[in-house]
Amino acid sequence: MTDQIEDYIMKSHETEQRPPKDERVKEKNLTDAQLYLTEKWMASDVYAEKCKQLKTKPDTCVHRQLEKRHLPDVVELDCTSSYFTQVSLAGLMALCECLPNLTTLNLSSSGLKNEMMDELVGMAQEHKTLTSISLKDNSMLGFGAAKKLLPLLKSNRNLIELDVEGTNMAAPTRELISKVLQQSRQLMESKKAMEPPASEKALDTSADDGPPVEQDMFLESYSSPEGAQAEAAEGGGESPQGGPRQRSEKGFLKADAPDPSALPSGQRQINFKLKGELLEHEQRLLSWFSELLGKAESRPKEFRERTNKGIGLMDDFQQQWKWPVASDYTIRQLEADIQLHVTQNDLEQLYKHYTPQDKFHDVGTKPLLQELGAVNTGRRRKAKLMDDVITRITGHGPGLKFVVDIMGELYDLMHLNSSSMTVLKTMLDETDEQAGDLKNKIDRAELNKARAVVDEDFSLVETYFEEGLQYMEKHLDLTNYRLKNLLNKGSRSNLLGNLKKYCQQADDQMNETKSINDDLMHRIEDDYKLIDKKMADEHELKKTRDEDFQTMCNRTHDWLIDNSKKQQKVWTDIAYSFKEMKELGEKRYAEIDNWIKDVEKHERRKVEFNMCIDICQRHTHELEDLMNDCHITDELLKQFDEFIRQASTTITDQADNISAEGDQLALNEQKHLLESFKRFYLWLGEFLYKKEKRLEELDRQIRNTEFQINFAMETLDPEINMYKDQLKELCKKREEVHAKVDDLRERGDRRAEEFKPHEEALRASGMEFISPILELQEENLKRRQGALAKRRDFHEKDKIELVDREEENLNQLDNITKQARKTGIHSLVHPLSPTQAGSPSQQAQAQKAAEGGSRPGSSQQIATEDGSIVRQLPAPSQ
Repeated sequence: MTDQIEDYIMKSHETEQRPPKDERVKEKNLTDAQLYLTEKWMASDVYAEKCKQLKTKPDTCVHRQLEKRHLPDVVELDCTSSYFTQVSLAGLMALCECLPNLTTLNLSSSGLKNEMMDELVGMAQEHKTLTSISLKDNSMLGFGAAKKLLPLLKSNRNLIELDVEGTNMAAPTRELISKVLQQSRQLMESKKAMEPPASEKALDTSADDGPPVEQDMFLESYSSPEGAQAEAAEGGGESPQGGPRQRSEKGFLKADAPDPSALPSGQRQINFKLKGELLEHEQRLLSWFSELLGKAESRPKEFRERTNKGIGLMDDFQQQWKWPVASDYTIRQLEADIQLHVTQNDLEQLYKHYTPQDKFHDVGTKPLLQELGAVNTGRRRKAKLMDDVITRITGHGPGLKFVVDIMGELYDLMHLNSSSMTVLKTMLDETDEQAGDLKNKIDRAELNKARAVVDEDFSLVETYFEEGLQYMEKHLDLTNYRLKNLLNKGSRSNLLGNLKKYCQQADDQMNETKSINDDLMHRIEDDYKLIDKKMADEHELKKTRDEDFQTMCNRTHDWLIDNSKKQQKVWTDIAYSFKEMKELGEKRYAEIDNWIKDVEKHERRKVEFNMCIDICQRHTHELEDLMNDCHITDELLKQFDEFIRQASTTITDQADNISAEGDQLALNEQKHLLESFKRFYLWLGEFLYKKEKRLEELDRQIRNTEFQINFAMETLDPEINMYKDQLKELCKKREEVHAKVDDLRERGDRRAEEFKPHEEALRASGMEFISPILELQEENLKRRQGALAKRRDFHEKDKIELVDREEENLNQLDNITKQARKTGIHSLVHPLSPTQAGSPSQQAQAQKAAEGGSRPGSSQQIATEDGSIVRQLPAPSQ
């Protein structure tokens, strides 16, 4: 998990890397820092100056810590519980860039956010002494912050502590940060281990002038190329060609490199020590060349011994130096290199249906299937056998459980025989009495309902309706039970139809499973070839690299021999050609440095080679296990197919022995079912129609009551609470009726769906009849048409008495009101008391006078409150 997160973050960092700071800005910051140090500024003054430049206010807690302290004196900076914004954090980071000895920065509980990490990263990347940062308890820091912090930790190895506890980073992300910090700490420890002790540093160069360790000359002591050639020959292995694929026959040998899954913990320190000793010696040798001018005549032997000492160190380096880091080669990279047909994601999906096996073996289903197909196998034993088969085939291919279920159905069909007719007739005789009793109860309920209708006891009518429905449904259930037994056990056509259906379902599923299994086997075979080719190619590349490495070693060997010979020759002419001697020494150092890099590169490639071979072998083993399970699936499909063919033959033979008597009994029972269903459906339809109309009437009463409540509010009717109680009671009744309507509809639809296949069977037999569903529709149509005619007559009379007359009165009142407003004569308006409104003739006369208007210079007649007409003075002229 951590490796995947690391790869994703580093790739994102490469693609989304923010643009570097302007060089002029960096140069100005560096100049400012040098100026502050030169002029011995106080740390608090520098912080205030930086905040002033950014137009932000300094944090009081930070400012208090910096008081009376010079910049070099600030080693730790604690900003715990200080709240920073983007700009204020930038001011603090600008201060940190000017603190040359800062080692610890504590930003715990400071309200940092993901987008503010750019400021922190920009400062920490350039800081040379900062080793510890705390971001503890900043809950808004999450994966976005980790994407910026991880590249910082990889680029600045001086940072060995980063506390992210209490942040919103996930556990794998925190684990990855701890891993990188651990690597940085190990690297720092290794660097410290490589540094010579103080006593060794204090020694003068002349200390090397003592008696050197006696060693052979270069030409005698340097390791011969034959040994390396023998080592390269050991590493090469031929790729297996042909033959059965067995794990023990894999001929690929691994390179002489550490196991990538278990690298020695101290190998990195060993590498640093070996390389440090070799390079340190060569550097001292190179510096020693400058002293040879004065010692050339007196120390030729010392020169040879010092030169040969490096040969022994080269041998130690080549023999002991190993690549210290595990290869990052993964199965994902293998998929990308050779385009595998069965990828790691495919395996995760396939393991839902397959179980990898070490080898192909029989899962033991054949004897169970043979016993299941035997005629004398009982039903209890059948259930046990089915469970055992399902247990054994689970995880050996997709869709096999469905095939086993079909085989169970075929078992049931196989155990139907001619004795079934006797059992069916016994069942019919036993249920005839129940059917007759239910019919009598239905007739009694229908008679009681008719009497209740005549007596107009409608609550009792509803009770008999419901009672009749219950008896009819019980009668339908009994008829369906009889019919189901007849169709399943006594019908030859139904038996053969079920046989055909089950065989077809089994064939379809097995063909689909076989197609999936065959395709997977072909893909695995293709991957075998791709992996074998990849491993062979890797061995060829390793062989080529070994040859190139050996050639490089031989070239270095020859070159060093030639270099030594030239140096020996130069010793004879040292007084005249020391400059040439010094140049040769520098070339020697450069050549050995290149040789070291080639050795490191070669060792790294051996580690990568081992990882690639290891991954290829592990994936091949995984594919072999999957292929074994594919063979098991293929064998199971063959056994299932054999069982189904045998069961089909057995059932077909038994069907020929069953007479057509069962089909005729089933047809007769379906006719009885038609009669029962028709009676039930028409009965339920009539009850449902009345309930629906009752629901409509309740809706109308609710509307009228709501209108009455509103009207009572307008007229201040004290009976309004009574109307509200009536409304509540009506709503309660409506809910009950609505629930009953839904229940009746659901019961009718369910019974109609149950009757549908039997209706099709009756029509297929040639029987002609009208569907009860259509009959109910026609009866409901007649009922609704009659009700509509009665409602239309009632509404027409109601409209004439209420709506039309009220509309005429409203129009007349509207005209009088408008005239009264227009003329300003309020007496035109009807008084509140009807007894003072005057006779209709007086009102008409007043209205006529109002309609005449007032002409200039003419008198006006108006109606007084008692209805008499008076003349008013002429209106003044305009």
